[in-house]
Amino acid sequence: MPGQPQELSRRWFCATIVAAAASIAGSACSSGAGRAPSPSASGTPVNPPLQFPDGFMWGVATSAYQIEGAVTADGRGRSIWDTFCERPGTITDGSSGAVACDHYHRWESDLDLMQSLGIGSYRFSIAWPRVLPGGRGPVNRRGLEFYDRLVDGLLARGISPIATLYHWDLPQGLQDRGGWENRDSAEWFADYATVPFAALGDRVDRWLTINEAKVIAEQGYQFGRMAPGKSDLRASGTVIHHLNLAHDRAVEAFRSVQTTGRIGPCLNLPRATPRMTVRMLKLQRWLPIPPRTLFTSTRCSRAAIQTSAVRTTALPTGSKERPRPATLQPLPHRSTSLA
Repeated sequence: MPGQPQELSRRWFCATIVAAAASIAGSACSSGAGRAPSPSASGTPVNPPLQFPDGFMWGVATSAYQIEGAVTADGRGRSIWDTFCERPGTITDGSSGAVACDHYHRWESDLDLMQSLGIGSYRFSIAWPRVLPGGRGPVNRRGLEFYDRLVDGLLARGISPIATLYHWDLPQGLQDRGGWENRDSAEWFADYATVPFAALGDRVDRWLTINEAKVIAEQGYQFGRMAPGKSDLRASGTVIHHLNLAHDRAVEAFRSVQTTGRIGPCLNLPRATPRMTVRMLKLQRWLPIPPRTLFTSTRCSRAAIQTSAVRTTALPTGSKERPRPATLQPLPHRSTSLA
């Protein structure tokens, strides 16, 4: 309605950008400004085909909680997302991953569909609470066997498996002990990682440790929009450090048991420029970022990680002072170790 503020959404944002781009392009064409030479004049195709490097593999990716369902089947334990979805008001339509795509029961037909699409690789995540229901302790063999069958099914269809160890579904039992805010979480994660390494490492040669650690810290601990739903700036700084430690410990475990294969983190890397300030981000209105923002960088140096491990600072609520970039010089007593 006229005079009423319009609710922002991804669809509205994209539509606005497309409309603006079309308007600019139309005015440029009508005036002749910025008009590109014709192919015949330049001798170069206007839109040359994209070239992908040799060995580039097309694939798809999922996460366990998004597709598996069967949250109580075959001994699976609870995760922080089970708890988060049950909390009133956290999910707009009240839905959850309790059933989802029922991939746990339909995995064979799902793989057949992937094969029919000509997919070359598939990145899936292993549900920590399905393998270790309490986060630690005895292995749930029935849960682990699901991923054993999944990997064999992928290979039988000519699809290369890529396994993600953690895609946000921390066992609730570990959350009750402090979750990622507890420094012991790095060791918990390494202990868990050795289980799928041992069970699947003879057939899976590409591994990812943690999916989008930045999102876990921001959305789960700073903004409270994802599990476990906390809004604590200091906690988010602690969590991002412990996630980095967990990655390190898992890589060490991988190298101790694997003779072949590759492993690394899964990062989401947004475009960033040196002059991108909080004010500019707020004007974009993509996220309601408060002045006391935990800044992250696509180039995270060892010194930056060390600095964040010692202190996580923020401007006081309501402060109008512009945030200053963090010093990236290593601290003397933490210059050689991420621990």
